[in-house]
Amino acid sequence: MNTDEAPGGQLSDGSTPPALAVDPPQTAQAVARANNEEGQAGRTPESVSEPNAQATLDTRHAQGTWAIRSASTTVYYLDLDRRLLLRTPGPGSSTGPYDHQWVALVDVDSLLGDGIIRIGERPCYFTDPDASSDAYRWWVQRTVTWIERLDVAPGGPRKDNAE
Repeated sequence: MNTDEAPGGQLSDGSTPPALAVDPPQTAQAVARANNEEGQAGRTPESVSEPNAQATLDTRHAQGTWAIRSASTTVYYLDLDRRLLLRTPGPGSSTGPYDHQWVALVDVDSLLGDGIIRIGERPCYFTDPDASSDAYRWWVQRTVTWIERLDVAPGGPRKDNAE
């Protein structure tokens, strides 16, 4: 199994998963340099002048649709108006049963436990793709390199419980 992201276990008792392994925080510039050396996009809000890009995203208070890119080719899309997540794995990334589908986003955990996604950190997304189940799923994203607000939400089927 490719270890780009760690697929989460099912949390049926409401407990939190074991402590997450995270990369030490790095500056956006250091992440961009590392990504450029690996042949990845390596763009950061500090290196481009796009008005929708930023270094952090407070998932508790922000609105709109966001693209969260990382050191892997997988992109996570968040619709914070409807509390949905769409995970689109790229070439070489691990895959999961709910990829390419909008699913209910329950929570986002971060290094500081404050729900803020930051460039240089690895957020954990808790989802509820099957409303008939009492278990959540989770994914730990690779190190975030780019956060961008989108004007239009990407496509992909939406689960019945996520509409």
